Amino acid sequence: MKLLHVLLFVIIAIFIGSCTQKQAVKTPESSIKIDEVKVAMILPTKVIGRYAHTTSTAAFAYYLTRDHPLSLKTFTIEEESSQAIEKVLEQIKAEGFHYVIAPMTHKGAEIIVAQEDELYIFFPTIHKNDMPTSKSNIFFGAIDYKAQLDQLMPLVTSPLVIMYGTSQQGRKLLSLTEERYKAIAPKHTKNTIFTFGIDKKRSNVRDYFKDNKELDNATFILNTPLIKSSMILSQFSSYDMKVNRVLSTQINYDPLILSMTQKKDHNTLYVANSITIYNDALVQANILLSNDIQYDWINYATTVGADFFYYMMTDIDRLYDLPLKEHQVIYPVTIVTPENGHFMKAVF
Repeated sequence: MKLLHVLLFVIIAIFIGSCTQKQAVKTPESSIKIDEVKVAMILPTKVIGRYAHTTSTAAFAYYLTRDHPLSLKTFTIEEESSQAIEKVLEQIKAEGFHYVIAPMTHKGAEIIVAQEDELYIFFPTIHKNDMPTSKSNIFFGAIDYKAQLDQLMPLVTSPLVIMYGTSQQGRKLLSLTEERYKAIAPKHTKNTIFTFGIDKKRSNVRDYFKDNKELDNATFILNTPLIKSSMILSQFSSYDMKVNRVLSTQINYDPLILSMTQKKDHNTLYVANSITIYNDALVQANILLSNDIQYDWINYATTVGADFFYYMMTDIDRLYDLPLKEHQVIYPVTIVTPENGHFMKAVF
């Protein structure tokens, strides 16, 4: 296993050497002289599951593409308790780290924001709208579902059908979708909304779709995970549904949804996407490490955070030229649609 890691490191280093020559950054003479780039990561392993591995891999792959010596260390905690977080923050300080990437839930982030005033913290999983703070050491990197829904709403015609997962995130998206639709929909027309919850055990939508003429020519918004969304799409034709458009936020920006459904079932699909900046060296470094920053927005946001901290420490230009507004990364929103098995920018 160690030999495999060494070989991967060598391959990535060779590839990066051929790519980074094209990167437009300041010359080393113009940057701040530091001995090494030091970044810590807090990983609540039982809470974020696989992201404990993928986000740390995304950060590692990013720093491999840069020139400075690196110290990237992960600090794992099992749960996001106040005691565990307080202890790990003290440990990070004791080991001389000042910059921390923390892919945490709202609960863990809230504890850190309340406790920490010294360390620079970047939350790739949290949007500032969900945790207002004026602290100058706290940064947020999550995508903005509200901004995405606002871009999708002009595509909606009544009736609107909202399919949502019954998880906390799914219910949150349901509430936000209803709010944005009511705010944007024309007031002088009849605007009908149907909402259908899809729990983990549900394998079909027969009782929602079969012979339900109220849904004819409806616009569907899928606030459901990839597998459930694919299931819903595949059953439109099974129940002879007349669908106007099918819309989704970042949650379904994944080419797997196209391979898991037939073209006739996804040819009216439009997805809001905020992963708009690609760096070949970073993408390929992640692929070599069996990681994804092209479609996984949390890994992508982690890379954006790693890039921002690198800039803060070295004064070398960022690879991801995304603005920050009140310490929140601002991502553009592009509407994409399937074309020849890939997502392409939609033209209306």
